[in-house]
This record gives sequence, C-alpha cells and structure tokens, in this order.
Amino acid sequence: MATGNDTDLAEMGVGELTDIAVKKAAQLRSLLCMTYGEAADVFQRMSKAAQEDYLWACSDLADGVCQALAQVESKEVQHG
Repeated sequence: MATGNDTDLAEMGVGELTDIAVKKAAQLRSLLCMTYGEAADVFQRMSKAAQEDYLWACSDLADGVCQALAQVESKEVQHG
C-alpha cells in the first residue's frame, strides 16, 4: 500500500490521486470543524501543546491534499 510520499504518488494514476486528495480533504474538514463554533470549546480547553499537535496534523493533511493535486496537475500537463 502506498504511504503517500512523493515517490508513491508519482506512480499513481489520476483516479487514485484524486481519491487521496478527496479523502484527506474530508479528514481535514472534519478536524477543522472542531476548532470553531460550538465545538471550539473542547479545542480551546486542550493544552497549548495538544492544540499545536492538532493543528500540525491538519497541516499535514493539507500538505497531502496539495501533493496529490500537484501530481494530478503534472500528469494532466504531461498527457495533454
């Protein structure tokens, strides 16, 4: 199974890459929903370190979306 690193992504097709981007975007959206509105109370009660780790995980997911979409774009440019 692919780990999501650049080498693995480069070997995937557009459909697989799109699936990864959609999955990671959905995960990111779910995590971010806990940082505002009524759910924000729980997030704000977390320790500063836990909040930073939480947002780091969000950043990693966002990076994964960007990497997958960059590969999609690269493949589309290569194949016209």
